[in-house]
Amino acid sequence: MIQRPTRPQRRGPLGSEEQARAMQRLYTSEVMAIEDVAPGVRRIALARPPDLTWQPGQAMAVETPNEGVRLCRFSIALAPEVPGPIELFVDVRGAGPCSRYMGQLERGQVLRFWAPVGSFVFEGAPAAPLAFVACGLGVAALRPMMQRLFRHRLLYPVRLHHFVDSPEQQLFRKEFVREVFSRENFDYEVLFDIPVTHYLYGRYVGGTSERNWNFYLCGPAPAVSQATELLRDAGYAPHALHAEEW
Repeated sequence: MIQRPTRPQRRGPLGSEEQARAMQRLYTSEVMAIEDVAPGVRRIALARPPDLTWQPGQAMAVETPNEGVRLCRFSIALAPEVPGPIELFVDVRGAGPCSRYMGQLERGQVLRFWAPVGSFVFEGAPAAPLAFVACGLGVAALRPMMQRLFRHRLLYPVRLHHFVDSPEQQLFRKEFVREVFSRENFDYEVLFDIPVTHYLYGRYVGGTSERNWNFYLCGPAPAVSQATELLRDAGYAPHALHAEEW
């Protein structure tokens, strides 16, 4: 059985955590590659089980031998229709059991994990402007949503705001910049030294009277919960706000 976070999870288009839980299965997979992609951030590529299915935004729960914390949850950073191994992006700097376990993995090691996990999902673009707000490694959950979105012509404006502690913490910059130059209606920016709520207030609250944007927000709990509350209190419809926090 998957251990559930104590913090309530936001609901996505598929409905509830109960629906997502009913689809979960236990898989085994070999570690194919390990690569340090940013300071303290490691890309871990896993062989893809042929019968594994998930929706963009969902995660897996990796079994660990750690006492007390047996399951560690990580976003699957790849849309299911994109070929190749499963990709996880993990912060290995922390002192917690999940960071320690994932930081000690070696190529060829076999992992056991439950998937798919979570109801934070993206099934398609709404008929409205869309903003993705990523705080740090939250961009790993939003990347597959945009991979699916980019398979089609963008009929409405789409923006990605990636908040990082330093420029070196950017992930997927090359592919996002490529999309900026290859399609209309997509804007991408990396921001640091500015609180998420301050920026969102200026861009989507105090700086405009329109409330027609849809949002997908992902990242650490304080930043994401405060940003979601800001947008909700400013008059954005609850169904337009999709958030995942940890």
